[in-house]
Amino acid sequence: MHYRVTQDRGCQSPTGVVYAPGQKIDSGEFDQGLLDRLVAKGFLETYEPNAAPPPAPAGRPVRTIPSIWVMDPAGIRGMSLDQLNIMILELDDSVDLFEDADEAAAWLSKDYEEIAV
Repeated sequence: MHYRVTQDRGCQSPTGVVYAPGQKIDSGEFDQGLLDRLVAKGFLETYEPNAAPPPAPAGRPVRTIPSIWVMDPAGIRGMSLDQLNIMILELDDSVDLFEDADEAAAWLSKDYEEIAV
């Protein structure tokens, strides 16, 4: 079966690869149970390889660039303020440095959407 990201969402694989809306995914990066849950939650859809992608949903703005602020908060918990600020600067050097580790961690994960596993 072939999978792609739905037109109004982005998706991140367990290995950290970020897929843009409408992008075909490498299903080898996901186990079948996770693929099924992502389809059920509306992050992924199945498609026929020779069929044209569906049009974007009407009446809703389409996010064409997925957010870079999708770090799993559990994965960065306990990191120092300097480590978090460096991670932020590596992603976007226009963001001002934070003075609090909790605020920096919240910024890094502000668009994170947890999927029940």
